[in-house]
Amino acid sequence: MSVAPVIPPEQLKTIAQEFLGFTAADTASITIHHVAIGMARVALGRVRMQDNGDQLELSLMTQFGQRAQVGLEISQVDTTSLRNAAAYLDRAARELPGNPTRAGMPVPPRTYLPNTTWREGTAVAFAGARHAAVPALIEPVLDAGIMASAFVGVYAHSTAFANKTGILATGQETDAELVVTGWTTDGKSAGWAGQAAREWYALDPAAVAARAIELTRRSANAVAF
Repeated sequence: MSVAPVIPPEQLKTIAQEFLGFTAADTASITIHHVAIGMARVALGRVRMQDNGDQLELSLMTQFGQRAQVGLEISQVDTTSLRNAAAYLDRAARELPGNPTRAGMPVPPRTYLPNTTWREGTAVAFAGARHAAVPALIEPVLDAGIMASAFVGVYAHSTAFANKTGILATGQETDAELVVTGWTTDGKSAGWAGQAAREWYALDPAAVAARAIELTRRSANAVAF
């Protein structure tokens, strides 16, 4: 079983509910985003750019009555960090000016269906399949006597929102992209091709390379209008 590159929504839900349980504020909310990116750009036989990593962001908010809101952004999800963040926000929110009386109509609890465009194949591709796509894009173009550069990217995103009124929403998505550019050694013709899909295994590196070769050859001896 593969390890997801981002925290699953159900786990984000647990983290959100834990934070809300720590705060004594009348109004509180938490938004969590966890993004993972794996990409590489190769040209002239060298890796020109590479970005492999993830970013976790928690946006927290508390409010007492009609006083001003206090917000905080953190990147830790352990219990101690969540408890400390809630205590800091509550202390700051209590000191702000404004009417401490609650206002507004109560909102009934609501749980939204997951908004997902997640594809497991793309999540699995983070572990290795994406690396094999680079030679599959570059080598056919080079074998055709054409210079080449290629870009391979995979993306995963998991998110959750919850507040003290009982509203809860989660979602997750994946994306993948292949791009190859070919050009002749004399610099007089070039071609570009690419594919993008939520599912990594819907992409066809061989087809992308073949299309780039075709367009590079067709652009030879171009004549201006």
